Amino acid sequence: MTLAGLQVYRGLALLVSGGMTVGGLPANVKDFARGQTLGLPNLFWAMVVVGIVIHYLLQYTRSGRYMYAIGSNAEAARRQGISPLAITILAYVLSSGLAALAGILMVSRLSIASPSMANAYELQAIAAAVVGGASLFGGRGTVLGAVAGAILFTTMSNGAVLLDVDPFWEMVIEGLLIALVVYLDNLQKRRQTGQ
Repeated sequence: MTLAGLQVYRGLALLVSGGMTVGGLPANVKDFARGQTLGLPNLFWAMVVVGIVIHYLLQYTRSGRYMYAIGSNAEAARRQGISPLAITILAYVLSSGLAALAGILMVSRLSIASPSMANAYELQAIAAAVVGGASLFGGRGTVLGAVAGAILFTTMSNGAVLLDVDPFWEMVIEGLLIALVVYLDNLQKRRQTGQ
């Protein structure tokens, strides 16, 4: 359903916009991404604030702990009186809100808006989280781990550019890295369940 929704909304965005790129944004939109606070880029501070808020939500609130519980075993969580539907909806609302924020920050950084921006970023986000220690099976992962995974992928991408590596090979390497991490995650899950 998630992938189907992704395609539907991406198609609707292209239909509504006619696939046109929008430029000429107001200066204050561009200024945020290019500005600095305390000698560090505003985009860095935005990441820090979002990371702290989400870390607090996951570690220190009932809803955050319920998200981990449902990710580990939805049926056991339901038997403990947790509503998987309500927590799942909350997780999707948070995810979509953060995706909207990321889109706004990207528009601010690039000074243009296009309905085709950030294609395949969803795979990179999943890969960064999994490389950072999140489990595809749920119930495990941290904000710091996801940030570390994102830094790894960004470093790989920048290194490939500096070494003049063909971008297509970069995609192959990223795909193989994702496959390796998923395999290791699956292996660990099997060991934990004794299968």
